[in-house]
Amino acid sequence: MKINNELKQQAVDYSMDSIKQICETIGPRESGMPAELKCQEWIKKELEDKKWVDSAEIEPFKMARYGLLSFGPVIGTLMMIAAIFQVIAYFIPSSGLVLAANIITISFSILSFIIGVLQFLFYKQFLDVFLPKLESHNLYGKIKPEGEMKRRVVIGGHCDSAYEFTIMKIHQNVMVASIAINIIFVLVGIVMAAISLGSLAKEIPLWSMIIFAVSAVLYITFFLLFDFTTVVPGANDNLTGTFVAVSVAKCLKESGVKLQNTQVEILLTGSEEAGLRGANAWSKKYKPVFDAEGVETVFIAFDSMRDFDWMTIYHKDMSGIVTNSPRAVKLLDKAGERLGLKLPHGVVPAGASDAAAVSKNGLHAVCVAAQNPHGAPYYHNTRDTADNMDPKTFALGLDIALSAIEVFDEEGLPEV
Repeated sequence: MKINNELKQQAVDYSMDSIKQICETIGPRESGMPAELKCQEWIKKELEDKKWVDSAEIEPFKMARYGLLSFGPVIGTLMMIAAIFQVIAYFIPSSGLVLAANIITISFSILSFIIGVLQFLFYKQFLDVFLPKLESHNLYGKIKPEGEMKRRVVIGGHCDSAYEFTIMKIHQNVMVASIAINIIFVLVGIVMAAISLGSLAKEIPLWSMIIFAVSAVLYITFFLLFDFTTVVPGANDNLTGTFVAVSVAKCLKESGVKLQNTQVEILLTGSEEAGLRGANAWSKKYKPVFDAEGVETVFIAFDSMRDFDWMTIYHKDMSGIVTNSPRAVKLLDKAGERLGLKLPHGVVPAGASDAAAVSKNGLHAVCVAAQNPHGAPYYHNTRDTADNMDPKTFALGLDIALSAIEVFDEEGLPEV
């Protein structure tokens, strides 16, 4: 597959300029809100006007935009109520009030752990039933092969940008430490309440009240984790991944490359930051279709093409809980080898990529990202601007995508 370096450089320059334009004219793109759709409509027009794809559709789906991150204020509220009841029970001695405080503390603590695990670790839509729903969208474009379609490769990125992670803006270690301290206090609270309940205590000891009073103050942190009033520019996360997909379409069409039996598709999801909602909706919708077709399909998500030395193939996703397709991972290994690279494998340490949702729904999927997991100063905060991108890293992401398409077209998914 011959695509010259000049054409690829033009795609890089086009992408950097387009991302800047979107950030300036459309701005931050909250999940499921008008700016997200406006961004997708802008890209769709580019794809169609310049004939980079044979077809492009914007497909709606329902979602709750606070569905993922609502666990923060919900857990904070539950745990503050529990701690306040313990303090009240100390100052108003009553065996009945002590009993109620201990039952509330244990119940609310267990419920908080359930919510945290299901919402954040497993991305379950546990709280969605209590939240208002709105319409988000995916942009789905296709480049048809010359002959019969025998393979399908989908290059993905997400168009929405995140709410600001307030404490993360200081440093991610500060956020990790604050969460860890709060978890410790929740566990200590459960133990103290359980001991008190088991011994049928009729009063709250002074030392116990002090610990609960301190914890009530610390639980304020849960309300500070996410600023739902500030949506970040999202230039790197994830307009860079989005435009890797767009640049693939641009390079293939403008180079005159025509694949015989491989259909190249681009999926620009909405509401990834709201819990992979777009990728989940797309893969649930199309998995039965792809199965009926019997066409070998692979999805490759590109995310945050920013930190060159951290370009990584993520074989484990969703905080290490989801295993992405080993065959898709090997495909990217081969793609890297053709570029003279040995790309490292990694585990998404906290959070998830669109590949996790697609993998969970039974399709071959993998994520490629270039973000320093030990501390990216732009991650999920207002420093993620268009003047803070790295064209060199973006160009490498584009090379990997094109190389993966070439390997897949020639060999399909490798066996492992």
